[in-house]
Amino acid sequence: MLSLACAIRLAHVADTPNWWQLALTCVLGTSILVLPAIASAKPVADIDDLARIWNEAVNLERTSWDIEEPVEGLSYNLAIEAANRFEAVSEWLDAAPTPDLEPYRHAYWRTARAYWLAADSLELSDRDRRREHLSQAIEFTDRGISVDPDCAACMLWKFNSMGRRLQIDGIFSSVRNVRTMVKLLDHAIALEPDFREGERSSTLGNLHYVSAVFYRVLPEWFWLKWIIGVRGDKQRALEHARTALALHESRIDYQIEVGSQLLCLGASKHNPKRLAEGRRALAEASTMQPRNLDDRKEIAAAHVMIAAPKRACSYAGAEWIEIDEGSAVSAIK
Repeated sequence: MLSLACAIRLAHVADTPNWWQLALTCVLGTSILVLPAIASAKPVADIDDLARIWNEAVNLERTSWDIEEPVEGLSYNLAIEAANRFEAVSEWLDAAPTPDLEPYRHAYWRTARAYWLAADSLELSDRDRRREHLSQAIEFTDRGISVDPDCAACMLWKFNSMGRRLQIDGIFSSVRNVRTMVKLLDHAIALEPDFREGERSSTLGNLHYVSAVFYRVLPEWFWLKWIIGVRGDKQRALEHARTALALHESRIDYQIEVGSQLLCLGASKHNPKRLAEGRRALAEASTMQPRNLDDRKEIAAAHVMIAAPKRACSYAGAEWIEIDEGSAVSAIK
């Protein structure tokens, strides 16, 4: 998280060309504007250099997640700087005699996640740059899977990146991609990964969370499974959401996902009990203390869904995905 001193200094320089370099110095603890930005991945000189680059990348990415107030371009530039450093570690892994060395063996999917975060930090209208960074993310997840075919975190972030790209191009723009995404989820969850990042995040928890969103947003039209191999399943989505929340009860987004699932079930199945449960869950989540800007956005979305329960079926975090059956048929054809 950015320190108060850094936040004050950033407030005064946010309109200058190199303001984000100051953000890097706040994160990494170097002197003001001394740290040069890494425009692309640089070769790792030795094991000490490897550790330094890794630690910088971790701090940059964590700070990008933890921003509490919007500062234009800050999250994006931090994510790109993190991606470049993780990529440097990935290049080192390609030639390393022991590519399973902790924690560096996670560099492929960490690079992918940083590129995903960069794409997610851009305006929705910036389609070309978002698509470019998502393609970079997919490239690194594929590299990770080629090294470790059971890399569940690689599968998670490939799923996330493919999903975001489908949101850009159209949910049914590639039937093959939807089938691939389902296989990624099924395989990764079956592996029961135990990787955790503190008490609030784990690969398994995130897999159940994204599964919940996927099966809630995807329509339940009976014919859909014949065409693309899968269709929505709101009850299954609710089970995934509850599993994720049981793993990480302090996550606001997981709590809101459970509430949105209940509201969606209540609205689509005309079930007043589910509607009441969903409203209670979202109201409770709205009282939780937000940790970052994403939590604030989640709480704002919760208020929208409480007022308009039918919208809960289309909530997908970054945006609302409304899928019309007629348009879907045309897109698939």
